[in-house]
Amino acid sequence: MSRYDKMQLGVRSLPRGYRLPWTSALQLLHAERFARSLQRPMTHAVTINFTRPLKPGISARDVFIEIRNKVQRAWNYRRRKGAVSDPLYYLAVFENPPFGRRFGRAVYGPLHVHWMIHWYGVPTTLIEQIANRVLRKYSQGVPRDAIDITSLYKPVGYVMYMCKGIDPPYAKHYHIQHRPQGFIPFKRISISNRLGDAAMKKYAELHGIHPFTVANSQRTKNAWRFTGKRRRNRMKRQRPWRGRTYMSVNAVSRTSPQPPTP
Repeated sequence: MSRYDKMQLGVRSLPRGYRLPWTSALQLLHAERFARSLQRPMTHAVTINFTRPLKPGISARDVFIEIRNKVQRAWNYRRRKGAVSDPLYYLAVFENPPFGRRFGRAVYGPLHVHWMIHWYGVPTTLIEQIANRVLRKYSQGVPRDAIDITSLYKPVGYVMYMCKGIDPPYAKHYHIQHRPQGFIPFKRISISNRLGDAAMKKYAELHGIHPFTVANSQRTKNAWRFTGKRRRNRMKRQRPWRGRTYMSVNAVSRTSPQPPTP
């Protein structure tokens, strides 16, 4: 499928710098799916707001890269000590959404970055401490709401939320509701090398199967793992055998529901 087949007719594209390219959005979606196929899903979402002006010659991306490098260095130290066993997997995107109009022009801000990360075994306060230290180094003080860390229960939905700044003609094809995210003078996304296209190609060559096929097989297998009491029939004219649940995957062959005989 070419990129022209993915475009929605009659929808204008935003100028460069004001849009998330559809290729970048596709890289984010693929990286998150690859992390799930590796059974290393994104567990936390970190939002860093750059509300205070930075020092001359320093961009928000430079500050984020220093935060990311220091967090990764601290993670690798604990990995060598045996506290964790996996490398650091992450995805990030910069946004600068409009919040109103002033003198007939749109006003954008605050500039912030959404950072999805695979984090376990180490308190998340470590990320907050490192980010506060770096922000104090390059800006005038750190507000209370500058850093927000939350747990993720549905990383698929959050990565689609991160892609909401996609170019409008491609939003419908990827089932994303477009929202303008303002002008970004540098590269919008950042992806771990272990979740990039080269890593997926290496995985396919090593295992002889595409990682997305592994993710689909896991989803199909886990879809049968229903346990619990019999569901209450809330739909009219619903056949009763559809509301039953299965106790184990191995018992499906002998306890699978069958439609009633006429």
